[in-house]
Amino acid sequence: MAGFCTKCGRPLPENGICPCTQQAQVPPQAQPVPQYQPQQPQYQPKQPQYQPQQQQYQPQYQQAPVQTPPKAEPQPPKEPKEPSAFGLAIADLPKKFIRFVKDPVAELKSSVEKKDMMGGIVGMAVAVIACFMTMLFYALRWGYGFAAVAWIVDGLFLPVVAGGFTLLGFFVLSKLGKVQADFKGMLAAVGTGALVPAALTLTSGLFQFLGTWFFSLFAILIVTVWVITAFLTVFHVYGVQTKALNLLVFVGFCLVAYYNVDWMRDWFVSSVWSYSSLSDVFSYFS
Repeated sequence: MAGFCTKCGRPLPENGICPCTQQAQVPPQAQPVPQYQPQQPQYQPKQPQYQPQQQQYQPQYQQAPVQTPPKAEPQPPKEPKEPSAFGLAIADLPKKFIRFVKDPVAELKSSVEKKDMMGGIVGMAVAVIACFMTMLFYALRWGYGFAAVAWIVDGLFLPVVAGGFTLLGFFVLSKLGKVQADFKGMLAAVGTGALVPAALTLTSGLFQFLGTWFFSLFAILIVTVWVITAFLTVFHVYGVQTKALNLLVFVGFCLVAYYNVDWMRDWFVSSVWSYSSLSDVFSYFS
C-alpha cells in the first residue's frame, strides 16, 4: 500500500515519491542581478495655478453717525436790565412834582446836586406839551378860525423861549455872584421849576371852557410861580447873595423874559389873523 503524500495529500505512486517533491528539488535558475542605474531627477517647474477669484460687488451702506445735540449748559441767571435815564425820569415825574409842591427848595437843590439833566429835559417837554394842548383847546373852543394856527405855534415856542431866558438868567447871576454852576445843573433846575407852571397851564385849558377870563387868571398865576421858582433857585439853591445889584439884575431878567414872550405871542397871533395858509405866514418875513 503506497499511501498518501504528507505534503500535498495526493496518493503516492508505486515508486512512493510524490511528484510535488520532485518539483521542489529543481535547482533554482540564476536570476540576473539588476544593474544600478542612477535615476536623474526630473525637474518639473510648478506653474502657479492662478485662479482669479470673482469678487462680487456688494454695496456697503454706511450709516451716518447720529449726532446727539450738545447738552445745554446751565446759564447763570441774566441780570435785570437797568432802565434808561429817560425811563427813570418819566417814572419819577409824578413823585418829583409832589416833592416840589411840598418843599420846592429841597427838590431844586436835589436836582442841581444830582445834575439831573434828563429830568430837566423831561420837565421842559412836559411844559411844551401842556402849553401846546392848552393853546389848541383855546383856539378850537372860541372858533377863531385860522388864528388857531398861531395859537398852536405859540404853544410850541413860548415855553422854549421862557426856558431859554430863565437858563440865561441863572448863568449870568451865577457868574455875577461868583458861585459854581454848570449847565447840567441849571437845566435840571429849569425843568424841575417848569412842572408847576405846566400843571397850571393844563388846568387853565380845562377852565377856559367856562370863560376866557380863566385863561388870563391862570396866566398871572403861571408867571408868579415862574418868578418865585427862579428866585428860590438863584438865591437859595445856588446861594447868590441878595445884594441890590443881584436883585436888580434878577428883576430885569424877569421883565425882559416876560415882555419878550408876551410880545412874541401877540405879534404872531396878530400877524396871522388875516392869512389863509402857512406859506402866507412865512412870506411875512420876506
